[in-house]
Amino acid sequence: MSRIAFLVQGSAEEPYEVVFEKDGQVLTCSCTCTAARNNLMCKHRLGILKKKPKGIASDNLDELDTVYAWVDASHVRSALTELDTREKDLKELEKSYRQAKDSVNLIKSELVDLLKGELPSWAQEREPSDIS
Repeated sequence: MSRIAFLVQGSAEEPYEVVFEKDGQVLTCSCTCTAARNNLMCKHRLGILKKKPKGIASDNLDELDTVYAWVDASHVRSALTELDTREKDLKELEKSYRQAKDSVNLIKSELVDLLKGELPSWAQEREPSDIS
């Protein structure tokens, strides 16, 4: 079994320990932060996995390339690729959601005006029977 550990400075005073272990085809990774202890994917592990490490406080940055090779040779790489795809999808959906929410809010505002007897600009040019 091969093991590489990094100290990563997070929000706590003491750095977290992020440990990668490779045993044959099996790659594991742990972190001492609260999120990881609660069985969540933490930003400390994900940053290294995505090749965007932040806050590494240990003096073994040269070992990142070994970890990257382990990741690339494991099923973790395909999961990370899928994660990237889904994150891009989510950004697009969030953009569409914001646009739809803005449209709904605009219509609600216009409805308030209509119910006060004020016609919005689009309604001033049409008869009620023309609006659909």
